[in-house]
Amino acid sequence: MQVWQPKRLFWNTGSFFVKPGESMDSYLKLDAGGYNPLLGQSYGEIAARSRSQHKSQGFGSAATRGEALEYLQQVKGDKASKDPFEGIDQSWNRVPGGAAVGKLIDEVIRKYDAANPSASVAGLQAVALAMNKIPFPSTEGEQRHLNFWRQEKLKALDSLIQACLGLYLEAVALEPEVSPGQPASLTINIISRSTKVELSSLGVLTTGGRTDTDTTINKTLLPNQLFSFRKRVELPRITPTSAPYWLYEQGSVGMYTVANQIDRGQPEMGVATAKILLAVEGQLLTLFVPVQYKSTDPVEGEKYRPLTVVPPVAVNIGGRAYVFADNTPKTIPVTLRAGKAGVKGSLALTLPAGWKAQPATAAFDLAAKDAEQTVFFQVQPGPGASEGKTEVKAVATVEGQQYSRGYQAIQYNHIPTQTLFPEAVAPLVKLDLKRKGQEIGYLMGAGDEVPDALRQIGYNVTLLKPEDINADYLRRFDAVVLGVRAYNTVGQLRNLQPNLLKYVENGGNVVVQYVVNRGTVLPEIGPYPLKLSADRVTVENAAVTFLNPKQPLLNTPNKITTKDFEGWQQEQGLYYPSSWDPKYQTVISSHDPGESAKESAILVADYGKGHYIYTGLSLFRELPAGVPGAYRLLTNMVSLGK
Repeated sequence: MQVWQPKRLFWNTGSFFVKPGESMDSYLKLDAGGYNPLLGQSYGEIAARSRSQHKSQGFGSAATRGEALEYLQQVKGDKASKDPFEGIDQSWNRVPGGAAVGKLIDEVIRKYDAANPSASVAGLQAVALAMNKIPFPSTEGEQRHLNFWRQEKLKALDSLIQACLGLYLEAVALEPEVSPGQPASLTINIISRSTKVELSSLGVLTTGGRTDTDTTINKTLLPNQLFSFRKRVELPRITPTSAPYWLYEQGSVGMYTVANQIDRGQPEMGVATAKILLAVEGQLLTLFVPVQYKSTDPVEGEKYRPLTVVPPVAVNIGGRAYVFADNTPKTIPVTLRAGKAGVKGSLALTLPAGWKAQPATAAFDLAAKDAEQTVFFQVQPGPGASEGKTEVKAVATVEGQQYSRGYQAIQYNHIPTQTLFPEAVAPLVKLDLKRKGQEIGYLMGAGDEVPDALRQIGYNVTLLKPEDINADYLRRFDAVVLGVRAYNTVGQLRNLQPNLLKYVENGGNVVVQYVVNRGTVLPEIGPYPLKLSADRVTVENAAVTFLNPKQPLLNTPNKITTKDFEGWQQEQGLYYPSSWDPKYQTVISSHDPGESAKESAILVADYGKGHYIYTGLSLFRELPAGVPGAYRLLTNMVSLGK
């Protein structure tokens, strides 16, 4: 990269940053709500559609139309009066020898005929020739810089020429998945809506290197007539699986490990690419098309997904943590999935010292591709097993080669199919845990895995329906737990809150997990006022101070220490209240670096004969990850008052 310097620096401010009475007249104003007549949409409409693709976050947005001003406060650099790009040449004139390119581009745009796009092809080819004639600079760094951008712009020109010719290209595989060393049957389909195209040759490139020679065609493509060509290629045995390249190796906190630095920034690494060489107006045009799998869904119609490289055998172990509060054996299922036909081998678990599994090894025989076989292992800690969190790993051996990665397809309508190959490991946790009570009622909110965590440590968990929330029915439970965002997603709580509080008043124990501070189904979620906020502690290992060391939540049935906050993942907690009634007791305090102390991660209040607990601690994340302290904290919460 060449050394460069910004022209000016802005702060994107707004009315929410401005003090009362402060003028914003000196700020640059940009209208982000402009209308694009070529698209027939405003940018607010486009932005809303984009934001609404955040499906898992629940970020669906209504479109905004009309003026939407953004304010830019200049911090450094040359003063701009009307436009943040004032004085910055964005034309081809800034490239030595590039003025001719700019003129040719302007001419192509001026002459463009939407009813006859192919008339622009000759002009676009002239632009490409002019780009290639730009002289190389004298220094090596400038040469690399020019060459990079020249290649980027030439690829963009190739795409424009393809569009103007009305060229439809696709390369489809007969099957969606293939294993290294196995053949893949491909069909390359081409349709030209122009009379000026001749197909010279076809070839296929793979991530493992070129697997076949180009096939010479030399055929004039008839307008609007399908040309199909079938090829059979074999992926090299060294071809990596189609996992995202940044997940090939174990990363560190906050950073992925990428062996080849050139790969950084690439969206993905394709498995195979069809190379299509065409002659257009006497000039060669090389186009590259990723190989995909095409299918027809009876509801959705034509669908595409990337061709995926899978291992000969995938090893899927249950991703949840296996938690042992005693030495009782637990069943760990391991499912094997064949990436090709005729896969035979053996499967075993790799366990830490002091643990044992039955059987020690198991044979498997997968006759057909995609066939599956599940092996059930009985695992338990022995006398020598250490307390705390460790892991179990499943390893399959086929023809002397070991495989220990699973298979997980991510399929949603709004994104391309993606495939992960996670390590076949699962947390093993041996706990020093005491508990009180036995019966837990659980009202699910947005969805979490906390009920399974409670069952693993010996509780009987009943999943509640809204109609179950009445004092008479709830009296059978030692505690009632509300899942994450229950007060955002369970509309019936608007009317059922008195029943829930009556259960507490009669001696029950309610534990409420985090609630988002907007969109609650009723104004007050507790027996006394508390104001929800977006306060959180994002540093998962933030130091914790005990505000009330004698509070039962920290002492019974398990003594909680700072060690119980070690090994947390991603965050410590979220959506902490910013204010609360004095009847709530605070329990712990922590904070992110440079932030004020957050004391409302756990709030507990006596109400009648019972107890109400609100916690923003990310138990929903820590329990499936097998964090021992999270289990001890939750056990103390549901045991309160027993």
